[in-house]
Amino acid sequence: MKRHAFCAYPTDWIEEQSLAPILNAIRSRGIDIAIDRGMSAPSKVGLFLGHHKKNRPELAEYPVVMLHDLGQAHNVWPNFWDKEPWGDYSLGLLPNQAWKSMYDAYPHAERKPKDGVAVVGWPKAEESFQKMTTTNSSPMKGPRLRVLRTLLGVRQPTRQIPARTR
Repeated sequence: MKRHAFCAYPTDWIEEQSLAPILNAIRSRGIDIAIDRGMSAPSKVGLFLGHHKKNRPELAEYPVVMLHDLGQAHNVWPNFWDKEPWGDYSLGLLPNQAWKSMYDAYPHAERKPKDGVAVVGWPKAEESFQKMTTTNSSPMKGPRLRVLRTLLGVRQPTRQIPARTR
């Protein structure tokens, strides 16, 4: 069976939708991507979103895990990794500093990704915030938008500065 350079392993269409901004960015760099809802295709790098027992991190040489929703396992916070252990993954992606604080305080290293975590924001919010900032009729402007960005850990879009002409 072919080993893909990068494979996303969503368990449903909502997870696939969550991955769209990430997959588009990877595709734009010319990287071969596969999407496998059946969790059977091997890959060099695999991105998993499902609840831990649905995922098969052994399919990837370098398995990466992220949340499938911002309130995932909220009933066990701050001990999320008791219910959703990430010890079988190489890297974890977190949406914001609040999640990073929970991760840093969690005492069981064996349930954490081998190479740690990165705070990368929330992909679905990135796309939504891009639309909000480019639509004149958006109710989410100014302070409201800044507060939402901060809560979700979404970066401000960089402004394009035109090159100087001589």
